[in-house]
Amino acid sequence: MASTISKQDLIGRFADTMGVEKAQDLIDETLAVLEFAEKDFFAKKRALEICEAVKEKRGMIGITAGFIKAEIQLMNE
Repeated sequence: MASTISKQDLIGRFADTMGVEKAQDLIDETLAVLEFAEKDFFAKKRALEICEAVKEKRGMIGITAGFIKAEIQLMNE
């Protein structure tokens, strides 16, 4: 079975940099842009795609997304 990451965990990882409300908005906006369905959990592949999309943003948010993506890649390896 593929590993998963919860939406709340993903939000929490970004919240360390930008706060919970902005992180929630960021994830919701990214899901809409990618046309992903709202879910409580994402397969590792989807979580990586979300991080890759956020990584395109400039500044600390993009840098943070790169670090979060690396953490997710290392999950269950």
